[in-house]
Amino acid sequence: MQDGKETTSYMNVPHDVKLELPNGFRISDANEVASFTTLWYDELNKIGILEPVGTIPKYRKMGLGKAVIYEAIKRVKDKGVERIFVGSDQSFYFSMGFSLAYSKEIWKKRISLFNAD
Repeated sequence: MQDGKETTSYMNVPHDVKLELPNGFRISDANEVASFTTLWYDELNKIGILEPVGTIPKYRKMGLGKAVIYEAIKRVKDKGVERIFVGSDQSFYFSMGFSLAYSKEIWKKRISLFNAD
């Protein structure tokens, strides 16, 4: 992650980031969840996996998705996590300093319930 404007601008978001489960975070406005994420972490291997992340449409373009992610990252960094993975190549993650680590191929085969082909 980069330091500077991108990593500190979330602190100006007028919402509280709350820890919800051992690994869940949310930003709420009144009684409605505006944005959320879960960041699973493995202390032994010092890695985290970020998923899912979501923001309710009316709260988008306010920096809330980034805010909740940066807060989650801050908290797992304090636990010794050194690398975080996300299973998406969306420009949203690239804009936060994530980069492509590797790619994989997934193969599929259609099967029929009534045919043993």
